[in-house]
Amino acid sequence: MMKNLVFIETYSRHGSGIIFPCKGKDKNSYIVITNYHVVRDLKESVSDIKDYVNLEIYDNQGRSIEKEYIKNIEIAYGEVFDK
Repeated sequence: MMKNLVFIETYSRHGSGIIFPCKGKDKNSYIVITNYHVVRDLKESVSDIKDYVNLEIYDNQGRSIEKEYIKNIEIAYGEVFDK
């Protein structure tokens, strides 16, 4: 199993992404890169979309990370070419 892959499911879409660790404000943080179609129905203005997104993330030993350990999820879009 590749350890930098994540499965993403919203209320109306699903897909995969790549997860990268990054330095946060004195806490473990990660960035997930995915295609726009996976998250297109979610709003950037919502401060925590944790209740609207299901993430399947695995640690280095291949064990699933429980949702209770995910404290916050935010979304940001780059340039979108969507018709």
